[in-house]
Amino acid sequence: MPWEAYCFDAFWYDDTTEMTSLMWQDENFPFHVFRFSESGYNITYSWSSQGYKIKSLHRERSRVVFRKAEKNTSGIVLPKAMVEQQLPDEIVYKFNKMVRQFMKDNGL
Repeated sequence: MPWEAYCFDAFWYDDTTEMTSLMWQDENFPFHVFRFSESGYNITYSWSSQGYKIKSLHRERSRVVFRKAEKNTSGIVLPKAMVEQQLPDEIVYKFNKMVRQFMKDNGL
C-alpha cells in the first residue's frame, strides 16, 4: 500500500478523482515535504466498483473491514491484456460487437 494508506483516513474514504479534494486540503499538511505515491490515485474505486463499502477502518492495526453494499451484484474486471496494450483492429472490432450484443441481450 502507498504511504498515504497508513497515515490518513481520507485515503480510504475519498471517492473523488483528485487527491486534492477538500479532505486533503489541510493547511497544516506538509505538502512541500511529501508527494503522493500516484497523482490522482483513487483507491475507493477498487471496492466500490465491486459493490463494497468500508464497514470499519483500523489503520493502527492495519485492518479494513468491507461489507457488500449491493447484494447479488458484481463488477466486471477486464483482463490486463485488454487494457495495457494496443490490440489489432480486428480483435477490437470483434470485442465491441460481442459487447453490444451482450448488452442488447441483457437489456443494458
